Amino acid sequence: MKKALFAAAFCFIVLGFALPVQAQEKSVFLSLTRYAQDMDKLPVSVEVIDSKEIEAGHYETISEVLAEKAGIEVKSYGSSGQQTSVFIRGAHAAGTLLLIDGRRTNGINIGAPDFAVIPLNIIDRIEIIRGAGASIYGTNAIGGVINIITKKATETSPILELGYSFGEYNTNNPYMTAAFNGEEVSLLVSGAYLDSNGLKEPINNTHHDYTNVFYSLQWRPSSKSEFSLTGDYHYSEVGTPGNMYSDPPPLHDNQKDENQYVKLDYKLFVSEKSYVKLSGYQVHNVLKINTDYNGISYASDEFVDSYNQYVSKTLGFQADFNLDNFILVGVETKNDNLKHTDVYGDPAGRDVFEKSSYVDSAYAQMNVDFWKFTFIPSVRGDKNNDWGNVATPAMAVIFNADETLRFSVNGGKLWRAPAFSDMYDIAYADPITWETKYRNIKTEPEQGISYDFGVELTLEKLRLIGTFFTMDIDKKIQWAPLADDPDTWAPQNIQKAKQQGFEFEAGFIMFPWLSHSLNYTYTQATDESDTVREADYSTWPTGYKEKPNKFKGEQLIYVPKHKASYTLTVRPIKGLSAAAT
Repeated sequence: MKKALFAAAFCFIVLGFALPVQAQEKSVFLSLTRYAQDMDKLPVSVEVIDSKEIEAGHYETISEVLAEKAGIEVKSYGSSGQQTSVFIRGAHAAGTLLLIDGRRTNGINIGAPDFAVIPLNIIDRIEIIRGAGASIYGTNAIGGVINIITKKATETSPILELGYSFGEYNTNNPYMTAAFNGEEVSLLVSGAYLDSNGLKEPINNTHHDYTNVFYSLQWRPSSKSEFSLTGDYHYSEVGTPGNMYSDPPPLHDNQKDENQYVKLDYKLFVSEKSYVKLSGYQVHNVLKINTDYNGISYASDEFVDSYNQYVSKTLGFQADFNLDNFILVGVETKNDNLKHTDVYGDPAGRDVFEKSSYVDSAYAQMNVDFWKFTFIPSVRGDKNNDWGNVATPAMAVIFNADETLRFSVNGGKLWRAPAFSDMYDIAYADPITWETKYRNIKTEPEQGISYDFGVELTLEKLRLIGTFFTMDIDKKIQWAPLADDPDTWAPQNIQKAKQQGFEFEAGFIMFPWLSHSLNYTYTQATDESDTVREADYSTWPTGYKEKPNKFKGEQLIYVPKHKASYTLTVRPIKGLSAAAT
């Protein structure tokens, strides 16, 4: 740890004297205070990725964009189109809260959002909150929040934009965007299609196809009010080849996703800096996992395929009142329903299991400027039908020494409820009725405290950011092998985990046509528990047993200690750029 801290300090010193000083263009941030706040009034741990940066990087997926950012680890489980998860500061993937235009997308099933189903062509900007600043969003925001803000028609939007890309594995990707921006009405419609054959050797069945349609409609009946209707339809099919050494290999396994949502917002400005905003949304997602199995039906003599299907429905409502960009108060309610159908040799459906959950929330936040300081205290209360009431307070303090130097301190409580897959396990199937029995394995919520300290130096051609962070998590939820059965993986509560480290970012422009960016993250995530609490599958209903923790003091699985990224961007002429990472 000491060597890593010394390396970060050395980078600051060397690069800090390398280039001349001059102010840089300011940007604004929406997600933390829920209004357009100047970045220099916010903690160093927040970040904006705008459309210009996305275009200059020539990225193909959102995971490629996020993978280059400090403190963020991206993992894809399989070939193109498979589940893609994002980990922030060593937290579990379900501890990354993904918002799309402020709408919560973490599902009830596994808790972790799937970034693979979000097309890049609908994104206008991405806002990232790392650490304790995310406490205002409550559950799932253990590591932080990523808010994707979608495109809207503006005065500069082209009336029609057509594009086509072709890549390896015979990948075809046509896309289009049409926009209209009038005085009272604006409309943007975007469509994309992808068809990829995937790998042929050494395994087959890695194809990836998807169709996506997105729309955004705004109506401004007056200069102080606006209705906004946004929606998206996404259908994808992905081959799931499994283990390449399977004999015979599963040539027809696949996963199908059909996701759709619609969201209606109404915003009324009661003064220049005060507004009321009402939002409601509905989500309907279907995940079907087909397996390459042909079995004899127990209802007939016909051969049938087996599959697991998860149908999730979400209804949500949110109301915010912002007074003079000084006090924000709001309420939120969210209801989730999950229906799991498991078919294995019987097309009528061997098993159907349903689970519902709801969360009612209230929150408040202040934004106080005093001399060169900005104070942002906040508190949120959640009422969960499974876990009762929980409060997550937080405080951020920002100090602007001058126009080029900013410091921030951030602290808050974190909390995450277990997802469906963390709480329930398929125990066995009755050999006569083939009814599946589910066990509640009683995984408990994880909670903890997070702090970070950051400093940012912004010059004419140079930007340096350093952040030191620590998270103490109790009952951290983690899937890992059982102590007595290494071949069986199950959710566990790690009684005490500590995650600490630092993030370093540097961006500098050598010439108007040449720029560099570098980031490095060190994360020490250790299991500090004396015992481990894991599921006891030998009992019914499932109990828990305490075992001596043979991994105490060791690095937690899934969390790399070191992560670095370097990007070189060349802009030979205006409007043309090339980037290498």
